[in-house]
Amino acid sequence: MPDTTKGFGKKMRLSLFISATLLIASASLANARPLLETHFHSATSTGCFVRTYSAAHLAKHPDQLVRYISLSPVPNVAPAGQTLLNLTVNLRGSDYFPSSFVYCRPKSDALSCAMEGDAGRFTLSGREKGQVLLTVGRDGLVFEGQNEFVTISGSSGDDRTFLIATVSLDLCS
Repeated sequence: MPDTTKGFGKKMRLSLFISATLLIASASLANARPLLETHFHSATSTGCFVRTYSAAHLAKHPDQLVRYISLSPVPNVAPAGQTLLNLTVNLRGSDYFPSSFVYCRPKSDALSCAMEGDAGRFTLSGREKGQVLLTVGRDGLVFEGQNEFVTISGSSGDDRTFLIATVSLDLCS
């Protein structure tokens, strides 16, 4: 009579490994919450994000133009399925703080955002400690203001990604 238990141990270990992997993956998906919920509409986040780069940081990154960047919520005016934010920047050596409305939609585990007036696109993804990573689209961002345009390149320089921390609403511009 042939031994039908031969190879059973390997098959059982493989089956257990696959089951455990699927269980972990499904638990991760069940616990994953959309960025809007975790970083913009939660009890632990104001939905307001600010980053000011120090003179020391800017000295180490001479190709970085942005000294200050913030995202602040604009409540109750976005079309269904979108979130409206205000994006504000300041470049080194300038007293000008141009801003633009930004419409963001969920895309996978991130937000796909477009500046008003086709002035640029970027992606927001969640990071630890309530931070967001803003990744500028390849066509950059353009701010139009009082007698000047501010352009942030999405393809060159050190202004392509920004790690921005959540702050209290009173620190938002």
